[in-house]
Amino acid sequence: MRQPYWREWQQTRSPKKVQASLAQCGHHVLTMVSKRVDEAVVLPLLPKGAQLGPPGPDDRYLLIYTFGYQQFVRFAWAPPIFSISYLECIVGVPDVLIPGGRRTLGPFSGLGKLYADSLLAWILGRLLGYPKSLGKLHTGESSYRVETLSGRLVVSAAFQRIGMVVNPFRAAGYEQFRDLSSLVGVTKTPFGNFLFSILEFDKAEALAQPVIATVEVQAPDLPGLPPGIHTFVGTDAQPLTAMRARLSWTLTIKGTNAIAEQVPSASVAAR
Repeated sequence: MRQPYWREWQQTRSPKKVQASLAQCGHHVLTMVSKRVDEAVVLPLLPKGAQLGPPGPDDRYLLIYTFGYQQFVRFAWAPPIFSISYLECIVGVPDVLIPGGRRTLGPFSGLGKLYADSLLAWILGRLLGYPKSLGKLHTGESSYRVETLSGRLVVSAAFQRIGMVVNPFRAAGYEQFRDLSSLVGVTKTPFGNFLFSILEFDKAEALAQPVIATVEVQAPDLPGLPPGIHTFVGTDAQPLTAMRARLSWTLTIKGTNAIAEQVPSASVAAR
């Protein structure tokens, strides 16, 4: 069933053509907020064997929280009729480093916590090393709610549009968003190997807008957000604090040897 969430930014059908036949593709409508947290909050979220890059000037690290609706997700070789759509809440960790025999690779982005309401997405995500949990997720036109399978409320959020609608890959103020969206993702599979996710976005069609996000956490399941009410106010100058976005994407998965050829040795600027 189609969700009411940010309906004017949703796709009404799956794209018919994707160039990379071995890739996955989809359309993501999301709201994201960010918060700076202590190292002790971030370290438990890293894949085993990974390291953190340097902290920012405040000796803290950035965490990204997204409340999203994934539409028409499928392997590119599959007909659009076989796509799935589902809700997904993510805690993202930028600036992850992977030490190697001769050099340390990075920076990458990591996944600290995920809730999804699709069994198929959960199974496939687990095989790829995504720390996904099955849950009951619900949306309104500009609201979001995450529950465990038993019905225990984890978090609810309400969003209010406040800024200009722009293309985040072109507009001033979105430089940090562009830096983060260019990071290759890293996960560690149940088999012990690292996998790397290269996301490419349809930059011409992307949209973003600052929002005011009121996030009420009921259970200590979102790292860095203790129970209570948290308010995030995005602005046109600093949208990453709280913003909504529309992003069509293509995802390619690679192993360590392949990624080492295109990712430089770690040279991480503090964020």
